[in-house]
Amino acid sequence: SGGKIHFRDRIPHGGFATDLAALEVTVRDLTTKKNGKAAWDVSFHSLRKESVALTGDLTLDPLAVSAQLKTTGIDLESYHPYLADRLRAPLSGKLDSNGLVNFNTEDGLRVSDMSLNGHNLAVDFGNKEGAQLSELSLKGGKLSLKEKMAEVESITLSGGTIRASREKGGKFSPERILLHTKGTTKAPGKGSAAAPAFSYRIKNVAGSDLNITLTDRTRKGNPAFPLKGLRFTLQDITGPAIGPIPVTLATGYGKQGRIGFSGSVVPSPLKLHGTLGLKRIPLRDFDAYLPDNLALSIAGGAVDSRLKLTLAKAGEKVNGTFNGSVGIRSFYCLDTKQNE
Repeated sequence: SGGKIHFRDRIPHGGFATDLAALEVTVRDLTTKKNGKAAWDVSFHSLRKESVALTGDLTLDPLAVSAQLKTTGIDLESYHPYLADRLRAPLSGKLDSNGLVNFNTEDGLRVSDMSLNGHNLAVDFGNKEGAQLSELSLKGGKLSLKEKMAEVESITLSGGTIRASREKGGKFSPERILLHTKGTTKAPGKGSAAAPAFSYRIKNVAGSDLNITLTDRTRKGNPAFPLKGLRFTLQDITGPAIGPIPVTLATGYGKQGRIGFSGSVVPSPLKLHGTLGLKRIPLRDFDAYLPDNLALSIAGGAVDSRLKLTLAKAGEKVNGTFNGSVGIRSFYCLDTKQNE
């Protein structure tokens, strides 16, 4: 009771340190009798105002441990040294968790009823770009190492801002934070069968009140595309076998524009099928994409459209079909040579 732990780890880049206080450990009815069950509790907090509490049962013969885990206020940025070889910039914010953890010699490690709640999450892409997210919630998490499976009931993102760009080399700015490490892949032994792949399923993903600005630095003038109040849903995300993912998206664009999409998508290889709706999308925003040999500049106008489309990637090319209606209002353009 009232214990303290001072922990220093010099192995990760920059080192890691934490000081734990108010350590409380209680074990009741501990026995070596077969199937004898003891109750145990462990709790402590750090000087960063993080807290951890575990309450559960312990059996020594055969070995079995269960615990209800609860953490609050985990400071993500403080643990960046353990990710410094993979992430150039730290992820900041606070994380709370709650879940049931079980371990025994027959079933191995299992996690159920897991929930995670992130608050004020942020990451810096550099060049005044990055992502901030007010709230992230994960519910209904399950994990079984023996069965090699993970499942999540829902993931919800709300209240965020993302500023990203496509760089002149073609890469996207979020890629800046990734550090590529050299690794070796061990070839399977002769005659050995490949181990079954780890499978996962996320039943629902939803986002709301997201503001995103995408800048294309590969084009003259660095055109930017502002998405406001974006909402989206994704369902039934699975792997390693990936099937069609139902998706809906609705967002404001610029001052008066609206974009909506409903359909399905397969990430790899890319397949997209659905209905796209555009309303009052300003054509001037796309002036930088006109051919260089076209002596024309778009000065005004907006497009309205409702299209059914299908896209599919084959090799390095994306092919597709579309049908529907397109309307252009208040179109105005200039002849850049005659200035008319």
